[in-house]
Amino acid sequence: MPSPANEEGTERLLAKDHFDDISDNEIGQSRHHTPQALSRTKLPTSFGTKLSVSVNVLFFLCILFLLRMRSSQNAPFTQVLYSPAQSAIQYETVLFNEGSETRGVQSEYIGISDSADAAWEEIDFVILRIDKQSATKLTHPTLGIPGDTGSYVVTLDVFHQLHCLNMIRKSLFPEKYHYWDGENPELEMTHKVHCVEQLRQSLMCSSDITPIPWRWVDEAQESFPSSVTSHTCRNFSNIHEWAKEHALPGGWLAFDAKTKIEY
Repeated sequence: MPSPANEEGTERLLAKDHFDDISDNEIGQSRHHTPQALSRTKLPTSFGTKLSVSVNVLFFLCILFLLRMRSSQNAPFTQVLYSPAQSAIQYETVLFNEGSETRGVQSEYIGISDSADAAWEEIDFVILRIDKQSATKLTHPTLGIPGDTGSYVVTLDVFHQLHCLNMIRKSLFPEKYHYWDGENPELEMTHKVHCVEQLRQSLMCSSDITPIPWRWVDEAQESFPSSVTSHTCRNFSNIHEWAKEHALPGGWLAFDAKTKIEY
C-alpha cells in the first residue's frame, strides 16, 4: 500500500504533467492572442486599406497630370497679365517662308501691288471697345468711349506693331507711297524711330527661340542659315477674328479722342 509520501509525490508528478500539457497546448494557443499577434492578425486589412488609398491618390494625380498636359497644348506660354482677348489664344505650328520674291516665295504681304496693300490694310490698327468689367481688369487704366456708355477703348499691341511695320514697309518705296508727303519730315522721322523701337521691344519680349539650321547651297558652294523653319505661334486668325468682333464701328472716325471719360 503506497505511503502518504508516495501518494503526495505521485500527485505532484501528475500535476506537473498536467501543467506541461497546458504549457504546450493552451498556453501556446494563448500566445496567438497577445496584442502583437492581434496586430499581425489585423495587418492584411490595414495594409489593404492603405494600398487602396494609395492607388486612388496615384490615379487622381495621373488624371490631374494628363489634364494639365492637355491644357498646356493650348497654352504653352502663360499670359501673365490680363488681356480681354486671352480667350482667343490658341497655338499652332507655322512654317515660315524666306520672304524673298526672287526665290519664288508667294506671300500676299510682299510687294507694292494693290492686293498687297489690301492685305496690309486688313491687319492694320484696330480700335476696340470693351465693357467696364474687362476695363477694370487692365494692368493700366484706359478711357471710356464718348457717346457709348459703359464701353472703353483699347487696341491690341499686335495691331499696333503691324501698323508700324506697314509704315516702315511703305517708306521703302517712296516713289509709290507718300506717307507724309514731306509736310513734316521731323514728325515722320520721329514716327519711324518710334516704330523701330516698338518692334525691337516686341521681338525681344517674345524672344522666339526656334532654332534656325544651316543648309548647304551648291550654287554658292557655301552654307547659309535657313529661314524655312517651323515655329510655335499664336493663331493670328483667331485673335484677328476676336478683334473684328470687338471693333469700334467706324474706327478712328467714330472715336472722339478729344473727350476724356474715365471710370
